[in-house]
Amino acid sequence: MAVYDDKVVCPFHGASFNLKDGSLENGPAIDPIPSFDVVEKKGEFYVKVPEHIPLKGKFKFAKRDQHNKTRYVIVGGGIGGMSCADTLRESGFTGEIVVISREDRETYDKTLITKMLPEADSHTFAMRTKHDIQDAHITWKGGKHVTSVNAKEKFVTLNDGSTL
Repeated sequence: MAVYDDKVVCPFHGASFNLKDGSLENGPAIDPIPSFDVVEKKGEFYVKVPEHIPLKGKFKFAKRDQHNKTRYVIVGGGIGGMSCADTLRESGFTGEIVVISREDRETYDKTLITKMLPEADSHTFAMRTKHDIQDAHITWKGGKHVTSVNAKEKFVTLNDGSTL
């Protein structure tokens, strides 16, 4: 890690976080990191570490409201697509969110995995697990891709012939 001004930057993929509160300032990461208070006593600095340290920060997601019929279809289940879905929920959106991903597995950090080859396993670098996606009330359509978009009628056709 490197520290620049009020940011800490990951040397593997360049994600940066606010030193004060751990909030994400620049991707490709999608989660904040935990932060801890620092106190000074007689010229020495100490970090106040809680008994339970969270492995990673968590955003507060809005819950899905079945009465809200608005639907967003996000094409692409990579870091950009999942960041879009997360941002919708973080911003209070309660409608339906559908993510269409060509890959049949959850999003993983592709920049980090390239630095860990050949021993890397994409499951080790999951950015969002299937459980995380379900908790955020996001519909994941893995192993699918869009074959056409009808902007006028507002629907997409998937490779299996289904439409959204």
